[in-house]
Amino acid sequence: MQFVGSHKAYVVCGLRTRNRRPLFHHGFNIFNHLMASVPSELQDRVLLSSSDLVQVAPSVDVPSPRVAWHVRYSDKDPSRNLTVEEFLGVHEILRSRHPDHAILIVSDEAGCQHFLELAEDRALGRTVFSKDYSQSFLGDAALILGSDLYCVLRGGGMTVVPFMSRIPYRCALHIVHELMWSADQLTSWQGPHFNHSCV
Repeated sequence: MQFVGSHKAYVVCGLRTRNRRPLFHHGFNIFNHLMASVPSELQDRVLLSSSDLVQVAPSVDVPSPRVAWHVRYSDKDPSRNLTVEEFLGVHEILRSRHPDHAILIVSDEAGCQHFLELAEDRALGRTVFSKDYSQSFLGDAALILGSDLYCVLRGGGMTVVPFMSRIPYRCALHIVHELMWSADQLTSWQGPHFNHSCV
């Protein structure tokens, strides 16, 4: 498709686009502003929900209700890995605040294996792991969207799933390109009846 010479085409961030400047770091903030001007019903049609990923959702029963907790573990880049003390501390907080929920650890194969060994060593009950149900990013996203809460401490790309949905989340991480919508809202579609926070 070519828009050269067209007076009917509108090019988003036209100057940057024509000069081949990167736009990816503006995407979230542009989306945030666009969503602020549409009614809640349209927001609900645009934002992610569990029904959007029903085709990639795990076919086996996943414990419910549940809290999805994204944990990261990497031998190559350990800078955002949780320490043993952090893992046990956050697990205890989640267990005490959500005693009737299973805790679903969401991570890749290496992360699930690492934290499974720790959970078994410390006899952490009602803790399950995403790789027992899903082998893909989208499958993990479906698990998150079917949860009552998403939590993360120094996570990664998976956090975009709750950000682009109505699922409540508690995130302790650095945002890089995203700008806070207000002092206590990351996104324009968060409302007082949604329990969201990002620090």
